[in-house]
Amino acid sequence: MCLNSTWYNKYMENLTLLIDLKKDLELFLKNKFSESNLNKLGVNAPKDELNRVQFESVENLVELYSKLRNRLLIGHKRKVVVHNSLLKNAKYQQYKNSIIKLKNIFENGSSIRPYLSNKVNKIYFDDRLVLDWNIHHLHFIPNNSKQQRTNDLLFITESENAVHFLAIMSHEDFYNIDLLKYIYENAPSILEHYKLTGIQPLLQNYSSETIRNLRSNNVGYCVSFGKNVYAPSLNKRSIKYLRNAKFGLSVVLKEVEKSVIKQKEYIFSHIPQTTNALNLEWIIEKGNYKLQLYDRTTKGMCLFDCLNVPNPIKILEELNIL
Repeated sequence: MCLNSTWYNKYMENLTLLIDLKKDLELFLKNKFSESNLNKLGVNAPKDELNRVQFESVENLVELYSKLRNRLLIGHKRKVVVHNSLLKNAKYQQYKNSIIKLKNIFENGSSIRPYLSNKVNKIYFDDRLVLDWNIHHLHFIPNNSKQQRTNDLLFITESENAVHFLAIMSHEDFYNIDLLKYIYENAPSILEHYKLTGIQPLLQNYSSETIRNLRSNNVGYCVSFGKNVYAPSLNKRSIKYLRNAKFGLSVVLKEVEKSVIKQKEYIFSHIPQTTNALNLEWIIEKGNYKLQLYDRTTKGMCLFDCLNVPNPIKILEELNIL
């Protein structure tokens, strides 16, 4: 028994397991930024940006792709709530038919892409209203129409499984605190995860011009409604959150690699042993919480449970990458 055990241990030591999850994620994201895949999302990115993004680090690719998908309001069926702040808007009757049409698009899970800003075509564009407060704006005229778009915009936000129609305002209102006031008055639960505790309310909220300057200089700020104080940095789509998450993900991938290598015996027992070396490739798919590890030489696949380490698929889903 001892001889067999010694032989087996030496045998396992001679088996080589190669894995580079960070490289696999990099290739996955660079493919997502290919012209053909972006076109499927309705994004027609400038050629210089398509070239530039292929040289980005995996951390920057995570941030860029997360921000892009967050801007796009990827279509799936959702309830639409039309709030009083919109129903009482002076321009509601003028745009009522268009609002009903946009409502139907969300409820049917169709693509809202034609009604988004053309700036979503830019890979490196930051929509600070989305990043700060998850507030989007829609045009009433689709981008493929011969009609010229007007300055009137429909501002909306999201909650779990619902879209909230807030107000008709203009491009000049991207820094208008009233957008947050409408959420606070009509659906305050949406702001709960922005809430700061133990902080005294501001005596007066910042002006639109001040907020514009703070955002443009990446300076943190907060707003107050009632006795509550809210900070955009607590948004899971904020620049601060994304930048912490992208570097945290790289650490997680290293932890997962170590966990896989520690379970080398398990990996080799699930992939046909025609070789003493495996070069594992991570097949990244939404909803597959067991990591799909594939060896091209043997064409073998092993499903790996992330039991003692964070699951990178769940992190990618949280970042809206999958």
